[in-house]
Amino acid sequence: MSRIAGRTKFAALYEVEAESKLNSVYLTTMSIQYITDSEGKTTGVFIPIEEWNALKSQLPHFDISAEAIPDWQKDVVRDRIRTYKENPSRSIPFEKGMDDIDDRL
Repeated sequence: MSRIAGRTKFAALYEVEAESKLNSVYLTTMSIQYITDSEGKTTGVFIPIEEWNALKSQLPHFDISAEAIPDWQKDVVRDRIRTYKENPSRSIPFEKGMDDIDDRL
């Protein structure tokens, strides 16, 4: 059991056998940890980095960089965080903001 950001997480190790064929590549045994909350609900999956890298090497068309967040978008978020930190009293609750948008539509 480990604590992450104030939430209790449990991990169980499972061995997964995959004999399916993906683009003429056979996948074999993979160690996966399922992460669950205190109620037993699965909240995530952990794949050891060595196995993740092996999987990526077997799937050359899989491009993780295609899912990367563009720098311009990171800059926008950083600017908004900076603006908030400079004057947090200007912020409004999420629900009020959504109601304001709905009123304008």
